[in-house]
Amino acid sequence: MIRLRFTAPAPPPPLVCPAGSAVVVGDWDLASAAYGPERLRGLVTELRAAARDLDPDAVDVPRGAELSTPDALDAVGRHLAAAYRWKPEEVILLVDGAATAAIRTHPVRVWQRRLRRRARA
Repeated sequence: MIRLRFTAPAPPPPLVCPAGSAVVVGDWDLASAAYGPERLRGLVTELRAAARDLDPDAVDVPRGAELSTPDALDAVGRHLAAAYRWKPEEVILLVDGAATAAIRTHPVRVWQRRLRRRARA
């Protein structure tokens, strides 16, 4: 038996992703020089743990975490100071990853630039 479909298949439902905020260590080179690479990696581990304390669905991003908590930067900073005993000079290292371009939010643009460079060569 052969079945033919004369109508177009229904489009899949749109993916609904909650808007997230990336909280990351801002100036990695400066922080690494000040605290050392091992301590800085420990701070990032604590940052990710604190993000999961506030939002169990938080995901790791380079140098931090992305979570869907209102005012994520302030909330994570307060939680790190209270629960993980971060000092004010450690909390001030945290920045909004998307606002400061600490993480790339448009990788396609970077890829297109690389393709253009190769085409010119």
